[in-house]
Amino acid sequence: MEEYKRTALESYHNTAIDLQQKRNEFIGYINEFRDEAFNRWCTENDFIDLKDLAPEELHELAIPCVNKSIFNISHWPGCNGGRSPVDYSDRSDSKIGYVRNHGRDYRNKMEARISGIENKEGLRITINANGNFYHFCIPRSAYGFSNKSGRCLAAIDIPFNMDFSPKFHTKWWRYQKKSFKEMSMYVFPKEDYLGPLAQFYEKDCINT
Repeated sequence: MEEYKRTALESYHNTAIDLQQKRNEFIGYINEFRDEAFNRWCTENDFIDLKDLAPEELHELAIPCVNKSIFNISHWPGCNGGRSPVDYSDRSDSKIGYVRNHGRDYRNKMEARISGIENKEGLRITINANGNFYHFCIPRSAYGFSNKSGRCLAAIDIPFNMDFSPKFHTKWWRYQKKSFKEMSMYVFPKEDYLGPLAQFYEKDCINT
């Protein structure tokens, strides 16, 4: 058990260094692909320096800079007062996950938990596995209304081996993408329902 504890603690210490490198990558994507609309959005929202933003915020901003067919509506002026439950105009959401040991005795499960997914119509995920990063695009049909209660899952756990290597044979790995760019450019299949999101997608919101 002590060996598993040591591995887990080392992963926590390495996370800060790994994320700093990934933050620089996200900033690079933003600066490479940002356009006039993005610069205007920054000005209107009194946006601070990108270097001051958390990795999760940079991840969220970088995706629509790469993929010009979607835009960020989570704080978009006029879009329901910036209270949209999703990040992007295609109803997908940005997520960053970290691989951690969730077993009570430090040896049961190594997973990246992605939570807060109930009202999301697709997930664009980057996972940090002890310095190795993996990208996923998971459609709503894969996690919506699939638990025993008939309700949407509140979270999903993407499994890894105890050495932080992927468990490729498991369900969620079929949605892996090769790179951040591929994840950003992915087009989610149109679902047959909007559910509780319908109120957020009036024409004047999406066309802002």
